[in-house]
Amino acid sequence: MARKTASELWRDALIRHQVYLMRSAGTLRKMIVDLLAESEKEIRTQINNHSSKRPVASLKLLADVAKLRKKAFSQVDKRWLSSLIDLTEKEPTFLSTTLKEISPIALQLDRMTKPQVQQVVKTSTVMGKTAQEWFDALVEKDVDRITTQIRLAEERGSEQTKLLLGLFGPGGQSARTNRDVETLLLTLVLGLTSQVRAEYFAVNSDIVDYWRFVAVLDSHTTILCRSLSNRKFPMGKGPWPPLHWRCRSTGVPIIRGFGPEPEEVSYSPWLRTQPVAFQNEILGVRRGELFRKGGLNLDRFVDYNTYHQYTLDELAIRESEAFRRAFD
Repeated sequence: MARKTASELWRDALIRHQVYLMRSAGTLRKMIVDLLAESEKEIRTQINNHSSKRPVASLKLLADVAKLRKKAFSQVDKRWLSSLIDLTEKEPTFLSTTLKEISPIALQLDRMTKPQVQQVVKTSTVMGKTAQEWFDALVEKDVDRITTQIRLAEERGSEQTKLLLGLFGPGGQSARTNRDVETLLLTLVLGLTSQVRAEYFAVNSDIVDYWRFVAVLDSHTTILCRSLSNRKFPMGKGPWPPLHWRCRSTGVPIIRGFGPEPEEVSYSPWLRTQPVAFQNEILGVRRGELFRKGGLNLDRFVDYNTYHQYTLDELAIRESEAFRRAFD
């Protein structure tokens, strides 16, 4: 395999970094969902202890439930911006360290201060709102969902079991909020770090004139991102990602002196060029072996009609030849 150019190493580092950021967003999501789960236990108790045999939506019950939920969100609020800031503050250091590690030329890089990063997190908009505005909207939407579900149960004479299932069961109101938290955090983390990246290269404008739109090319990539992938724009111009909810595309600044720019590549072929440890982090150790030794492309691991990721047992039946090559 030919040795990669500095431009290719730079692009690869930024794409791998997107994966790290997505994992970090997942960690933040778990922290928030765990905090909200505590309130759900208390809400269950409130409903079960309600004086009527049916969950009559008295003003007191509604007020108590709303108070419990808002109390849980107040605990989340204390960590919301600080967690986003803690994660985003690392972006300038990552960029500087990576550039210096792979650069074939001497680079003089100006620092982006922590107060500057904090300002980005607090004031930048992602999908039309700041991080705090999105949080406030999330709280309002969640409390409205739960209290409305209780009112509907009263109107329909639903039993408590059915009400609790509608609130906290699979596909219930709590699950919808958890999905909103996941989507919101993923988009905010990628969006805010992307904003910091743009600010970083505005500070270091002497080393870059253009940037390239790089989309993760797989079956989940939107038509919009596919249409823009690999297009080049002047710094400060063009559709800097994210462009939609859960957008995984990234802006890769084109560094002067880094040599020929890399060609566009789909995700599966690109992943084959990455270190084994990174492949295993993405796929898991056993699937990583199937990917490398078994020769399976990524589309063989998932049913894209249902988005079901096949278990190893299912893959052993569906891809018996690949299993033999990988593990015999």
